[in-house]
Amino acid sequence: MLSNYYVVPGVLTRNECEQVILNSRKFATDSIIDGDESTGSLSPNVRNSKSSFIEYGTCLDPILREVQIAFREVAFDFYKFPICHIEPFSYVEYEKDMFYKWHFDSGSFPNTIDRDLSASLILSDPKDYEGGRLEIKMAGTEIEMQNGISIKRNLVKAVPIDEQQGMMVVFPSTFLHQVPKIKKGKRSSLVLWARR
Repeated sequence: MLSNYYVVPGVLTRNECEQVILNSRKFATDSIIDGDESTGSLSPNVRNSKSSFIEYGTCLDPILREVQIAFREVAFDFYKFPICHIEPFSYVEYEKDMFYKWHFDSGSFPNTIDRDLSASLILSDPKDYEGGRLEIKMAGTEIEMQNGISIKRNLVKAVPIDEQQGMMVVFPSTFLHQVPKIKKGKRSSLVLWARR
């Protein structure tokens, strides 16, 4: 069972991040949930962002290959399984008051493709936005002493990710995660999904 997330710093340089933003932003439209572009729906109370899919065959190909290689290496080295399929990359943009509430990337909707791993590659410099840091729900335990007896409690807590430009966060697609409201500025990321 997959039970943790993995952070890969410096997958892309500042220049490469800016190139992805520049070449993807112009295609971004209101984001959908519950499926793909043909079956999905707008749900602004659950997800308020702009997004677009990035296909191969553009000037971004060398950058996308770098990201894909890093994603495959994490799947193989950290999670111990090879990836057979990576869906088209999704460019996602959040401005002030935009968000994506707690959700899974796999198995939560009838039209959702079975996914094993998800990744978010941070394209924006964290100095350029406030709020909106990726959070992942993690299960754990807490030990508390009461009257000389240790009591173990299971708990689930939200872990905020210390985002850095060019870093990639990889996690099982079954993990609950969210992007809380952006308070100011603009946050851009590449989102990836894969399966065995």
